[in-house]
Amino acid sequence: MAGIWFKTHDGRGSENINQQLNREFVKGMRGIGNITGMDIATIYPQSNWLMVRVRANGNFELKVSGAALSF
Repeated sequence: MAGIWFKTHDGRGSENINQQLNREFVKGMRGIGNITGMDIATIYPQSNWLMVRVRANGNFELKVSGAALSF
């Protein structure tokens, strides 16, 4: 049952993750990446909601240019 639910929402989930990966996090620090696949890892039923943990495959690159980094 969960597999059917996940398949119907997979496209939007991947799209949302890709949008979050491909953005500027802070000035001078930008993420570039994409998700190529997702699988359900665990389902945690709660009293009022359902938490679904997924594993994602893909690529991610963090480009830093001109960000003020202090350690």
